[in-house]
Amino acid sequence: MIALINDYRKELLQINTFAGDTVQNYVSCLVSYCEYAKKTMRINPVYSKGSHILKWMAQLREKGISNSRMQHHHSALKTFFALLCKLKIITKNPAQALPVIRKKISDRNQPISEKAGFKLL
Repeated sequence: MIALINDYRKELLQINTFAGDTVQNYVSCLVSYCEYAKKTMRINPVYSKGSHILKWMAQLREKGISNSRMQHHHSALKTFFALLCKLKIITKNPAQALPVIRKKISDRNQPISEKAGFKLL
């Protein structure tokens, strides 16, 4: 597994030209998933199914992980399993089962009223 993580790191840095901090973040997300898969689900993370990944993401959501961090996990798993497909270790990317993570809409992102706009002018 360590060799695959090193291949993943190299792929992100050299092929995808991600920033070093992004690579470190994605690798951290991947390692967290691998530990969870091995210890909790008792599976080899390489041969995960979509249901395993969905369970992991649900676990993260229950812990109160922010949407941006959830997006990091989402992207890290998608790119890792895409690499495994590219290397022909697996035939289908199980992370494709993950739904799109939407950004939270806050009150600060709402337009102001017409009255407030005129008052500002």
